[in-house]
Amino acid sequence: MNDQPPAPPESEDDLAAAPPASAPDSPPASSPELLLAAVRPDEPMAEAVRKIMARQYRVMLANEKGCRGGKSMDAVHDMRVATRRLRVAFRLFGAYYKRGLVRELETDLRKTGRTLGAARDLDVFNSTARQYLRTQPKPQRGELDPLLASWKRQRQIAHRGLVDYFDSPRYRRFLEKLGDFLTTSGAGVASQRAAPAPYQVRHLLASTVWARYEAVRAYEVILPAAAATDLHALRIECKYLRYTLEFFQEVLGDGAPALIRQVIAVQDHLGEIQDADVASRLLAEYLAKAFKAQAAASGGELADLDGVTRYLSYRRDHARQMTAAFPPVWKQIDSPKFRRRLAAVTASL
Repeated sequence: MNDQPPAPPESEDDLAAAPPASAPDSPPASSPELLLAAVRPDEPMAEAVRKIMARQYRVMLANEKGCRGGKSMDAVHDMRVATRRLRVAFRLFGAYYKRGLVRELETDLRKTGRTLGAARDLDVFNSTARQYLRTQPKPQRGELDPLLASWKRQRQIAHRGLVDYFDSPRYRRFLEKLGDFLTTSGAGVASQRAAPAPYQVRHLLASTVWARYEAVRAYEVILPAAAATDLHALRIECKYLRYTLEFFQEVLGDGAPALIRQVIAVQDHLGEIQDADVASRLLAEYLAKAFKAQAAASGGELADLDGVTRYLSYRRDHARQMTAAFPPVWKQIDSPKFRRRLAAVTASL
């Protein structure tokens, strides 16, 4: 899971680069086919990022039907990831476009992501709990039934909220505005600076990649005593590095896929820690409410909460184990070898 709960500690203003120069003025041309072309090293960064975002926009549209159906976990996951990638693209490269337009689109992307996240997070919690139950003796496999029933009700509510949002005028206007922006060359580009300021992909991408790596590497000084919030923040920085490499993989050197796989390994490990931490908090909240309700009950059969208590202990132990196992995983990207390979792929520009 990535967006919520809890809200990620992101500072969007700090991540935006200073506005670069854009391509020489030319009349906007609206063409979906125009944006199907590959990213080129010699094109304006603003237009390259537009192509990258257009690909994610198409993924969003392709998965809406599956999300509406309410039964496809993959559709919700894929649409949420596409929404997240669009948000990251705007966060990292939004300075290439007019500020007001970026702010408006980011607001709607955030709303879309959180609405999808309300359903997706419950899918993940449910799936992880069921995996845990399959490892337990058969007589104990029903011990999380009260918890799973509660999550099922919440998931149904989240799905209704998602469909209502898809049907809202706000969402339809957002899709239209985003689609127009992504299929119109030159639309919304920030004012260019006087030549010879850099504006092409090959002028800007190497420094962008290294800035993202430097933001990740900065965590090496706090990792020995890092709290869960620190690890979550590191995971976000890894996500930014990963997405930057993936967005521009076609113009980087042949070594890019291997670098991306290493960053994913670190991000996934941190994701397991975050998932276990969030699940532990939710389980503790559930138990607190359940015990309070039982104390207030005047009669009737009380639910057996021992299984949920054991599952909470399991999730907390898993978070501790994954945290202890993180240092060797971290060394995959915090090493001279990784930096040499990163330099090699950016040198190809």
